[in-house]
Amino acid sequence: MISGYTRLLALVGDPVSHSLSPRIHGEFCETLGLDYVYLAFNLLPDGLQGFFAAARLLGIQGFNATMPFKNEAFKLCDRLGPSADCGSVNTVVFRDGVSTGHSTDGAGLVRAIEGAGVAVTGKSALILGTGGTAKSAEAALKKAGAEVETRSMRIQDMRTAKGRPYRETDILINATPLGMEGFDNFASLDFVAALPGSALVFDTIYAPRRTALLQAAQERRGLRTLGGISLLVHQAALSFKLFTGKAPDEGVVRRLIETL
Repeated sequence: MISGYTRLLALVGDPVSHSLSPRIHGEFCETLGLDYVYLAFNLLPDGLQGFFAAARLLGIQGFNATMPFKNEAFKLCDRLGPSADCGSVNTVVFRDGVSTGHSTDGAGLVRAIEGAGVAVTGKSALILGTGGTAKSAEAALKKAGAEVETRSMRIQDMRTAKGRPYRETDILINATPLGMEGFDNFASLDFVAALPGSALVFDTIYAPRRTALLQAAQERRGLRTLGGISLLVHQAALSFKLFTGKAPDEGVVRRLIETL
């Protein structure tokens, strides 16, 4: 029940209509009995700076930034938390008009991988993409003791995708929008054939749930796969604690991963 005391949290990005974040944060609020509402705003390409000003004016407690605004959010925050040392921000918290930027993507990604029963320490990880999610993933994986390499996924890179990095990869992570609903697919998925049989293929996309990359990994090679829902819920739980000071129950986190 929204009242005059209800506080506002938000998501900004383009696109956001597909996002499950309002539902996830709504579940967190309900189970913890907190009087917040979480709304999604689709911003114009030059709209983030104006949203920062609006957030201060309206007393918004905090917001999540998704693509394409994570790198810009890093530049606009008044302060940065330790997790933002990757150069990307997906969580902005306002206190007394001062904005502090954090990144929960990396820690959420590591939690998702370890929750799938795969240890990160000592593993070789290859991240496809160079955007905000890729940056935070790289920083968190290195901190957790993994060897990490990143790769741009331009068309010309995909034509030579069968190289050494794939043959030596324990964990392959797609941190690009390739394969997402409304976006282009990979120009080629032949690189899946070069992965070792023990590799985990992790697609950070969750719409669709079973991306072309995950299908190729499962059907062509029988590899272990992990979809983006797990990352989405884990990073949301970390963001929610930064917003409200309250951590969602682990049982609620697991239930959302299993049912969304």
